[in-house]
Amino acid sequence: PLSELQFQGSEWQRPVRGGELEVLLQVAYWVADIIDVVLKREPQMTACGQVPQTEWPRMFANWKLSTFVGLLLLWTVYW
Repeated sequence: PLSELQFQGSEWQRPVRGGELEVLLQVAYWVADIIDVVLKREPQMTACGQVPQTEWPRMFANWKLSTFVGLLLLWTVYW
């Protein structure tokens, strides 16, 4: 059934989702790329080309999460 289908692949292959901004997605991609270089990881080969192995920075492409984390950091620093 259609409800049991799951995406298989890298997070970087997924299309832009609701709440994600292209600019933040680009920044997250660069951060993931830099993390991989620092950790000496090779890029992952996919059907669309090479993508970073580090996938967790993509969650910060969501403007709501990024705004919340930014405000939380400002609040903790200046409180």
